[in-house]
Amino acid sequence: MSSYGKFETVGEIAQNSRTTVYSARTGSGKNGYAVKVFAPVSLPGQTVNDRTGARKFAEAYEAQRLASGKRARHWAPVLEAGDFPGGAYYATRRYPRSLDRLIDLRVKITTESLQHVLLS
Repeated sequence: MSSYGKFETVGEIAQNSRTTVYSARTGSGKNGYAVKVFAPVSLPGQTVNDRTGARKFAEAYEAQRLASGKRARHWAPVLEAGDFPGGAYYATRRYPRSLDRLIDLRVKITTESLQHVLLS
């Protein structure tokens, strides 16, 4: 698997055309982390210059960093961030019960519960 900073990816959690989220561990083998990687997919012989996507990724990282920096209970702290030729990444702790996971698993959630999560 790939390495990003002090984190080594273990398996893929989710992917789209621009980003991939991996479960990860530290170099010493400690599990429980997630690494989100921005690396647009290019066709053979082409390079991708996705400035808009890179800007949106940087904005998402900054929002995550600011929210977690204020000790918000529902935001995973950003532990490390960096870039590499053609992309960037940031690492957080991995929480198995995130809002994304609830949505992905199609768990039925009431409007009141969702509003509580979003407003807290």
